[in-house]
Amino acid sequence: MWNTSSASSTAPSILALPPVSTTPAATKPAEAAKPAEAAKPAQDAPATGSGNTPPDIRLGFQPPYVAIWVMQRQQLLEEEFRANNVKVQFQKVLSPAPMYEALTGSSLDMGMGGPPIPTIAAGRPIKVVALTERSPKTHAILAKPDGPIKKVEDLKGKKLATPLGKAYAFPLRAFERVGLKDTDAEIVTVENNEGRSALLTGAIDAWATWDPFYASVEAEKQAVKLVDGDPFYPNYVTLFGRTDFIEKYPDAVVRFLKTYAKALKWVNENKAEALKIFAEENQYKPEVADLTWARRNYLLDAPNDEFMNDIKDQAKMYVRLGVTKTEPNWDTAIDMKLAKQALGG
Repeated sequence: MWNTSSASSTAPSILALPPVSTTPAATKPAEAAKPAEAAKPAQDAPATGSGNTPPDIRLGFQPPYVAIWVMQRQQLLEEEFRANNVKVQFQKVLSPAPMYEALTGSSLDMGMGGPPIPTIAAGRPIKVVALTERSPKTHAILAKPDGPIKKVEDLKGKKLATPLGKAYAFPLRAFERVGLKDTDAEIVTVENNEGRSALLTGAIDAWATWDPFYASVEAEKQAVKLVDGDPFYPNYVTLFGRTDFIEKYPDAVVRFLKTYAKALKWVNENKAEALKIFAEENQYKPEVADLTWARRNYLLDAPNDEFMNDIKDQAKMYVRLGVTKTEPNWDTAIDMKLAKQALGG
């Protein structure tokens, strides 16, 4: 397992998801690539194309995933698949929901984010293939520093916004731990780029979100944490993809994971440069980048027992609360083999 721990809008109603736009890595300005390229370690020769390869690899990801930015800047996927003439595309999104929709509509092939449990339970053909992070402290329920909400219990009868509505296990578990029901507060869907202004204007009473959005309001002392995910929400980030893509191109998925491992190794060995890339690509202030980075535990591993127990528990909770009607078919929703193959296990 690769692992690196660092040292260092206002409407509260349901918002329409923004369209997901495609940004090829080639559109990055050349000067932006120089810092990473200068320190780029020697790489193994790219594979010459055994097995089926897709015409495109289209990946959706969220802002904090620094190894993806390294892959993009150093064009590691383009190098890996050059002999196969595979076109590589990256799409940055603010939350997993647009990725789930894009995968369902076949405009993405793979995505990186929280495991799409309700989406899979709804019958959408998505398969999880790897774990890429375990960072419980990156999720938090936030309230205004000078407001009346001082603890999770104070949210009874109040309005809580999340980017995923009720399909978000972290705040639901936080409620259960203090004896609140999901119906004790009004839970509304507000995308992450709207949450800060909704909180500050009083359109909502609290905001459940994750880094870097959490770090951005924390750094400016605009919000305080009521609770984070430690220890009850491990926050596994996953690599997942359309089932038809995963099953048709397993060799390409393995090669993707091997390439991701190279990027993650570079991050681990070049932390200062990686943090600089992290801040530049996301246009973070240094203090926001530092806060976000310090709470993240990037890794690459196959789905493990803790992960499986966690997502099964989440799925049961979603059914119990009426978020979904059924639990996913775990036999078809999780692939245990491809990550192990990529990691030599």
